[in-house]
Amino acid sequence: MSVERRRMLIEPEHSGLSVVRRCELVSVSRSGFHYQPVGETAEALALMRLIDAPFLETPWHGSRQTARHLRRDGHEVGRKRVRRLMAVIGLVPICQRPRATVSNTTDAEFCIAAPEEALARYGRPEIFNTDQGSHFTSSEFTGVLRAADVRISMDGRGRWMDNVLIERLWRSLKCECIDPHAFETGSELRAGLAKWIGCYNARRPHSTLARRTPDEAYEARVTERLAA
Repeated sequence: MSVERRRMLIEPEHSGLSVVRRCELVSVSRSGFHYQPVGETAEALALMRLIDAPFLETPWHGSRQTARHLRRDGHEVGRKRVRRLMAVIGLVPICQRPRATVSNTTDAEFCIAAPEEALARYGRPEIFNTDQGSHFTSSEFTGVLRAADVRISMDGRGRWMDNVLIERLWRSLKCECIDPHAFETGSELRAGLAKWIGCYNARRPHSTLARRTPDEAYEARVTERLAA
């Protein structure tokens, strides 16, 4: 049971047991028994309103991104406090958490099934690119591509970082724009992508860019080059 449920089991006027003993029986500290919840401060309530208002427009923003926007607006607030206030309001980002449910392993058998299905469904591509993982360099995997007369391209050693940035951008685009809206036509998709990318570049601060937006970082770099 929760602490609140256990606290309710304690009878304040019980004459046969002391308060200490009653608290021990239900595993509640004596200070916890006498604790009276304190309401949120006026400052916290104001922050909660600032957090709640834009959440309808950007329901994928978690505590980290929300804290960045608040700091840009002049509110000195940390991520932990924002996370607590979001929990009080009941705000939960809609973006899915990373899950590894495509396969429990990266063995060659699973990896072979993917290109075989792609070849059967979409036909033969001119070139197929992978990294140098052992499952991709195996003769079984490369044999499937060679049998289909597909050119094999592999990233250089230690180049696993090459795709990280674009894959992270694609995940954000998918979770924040494509999945929530389920666009029905190409024109709707094009308009939705343009709006999301515009907001991403102009309004979204990044920790790797010193809390600047991509547009601000780009303008600063152009200014530096012109000054040089």
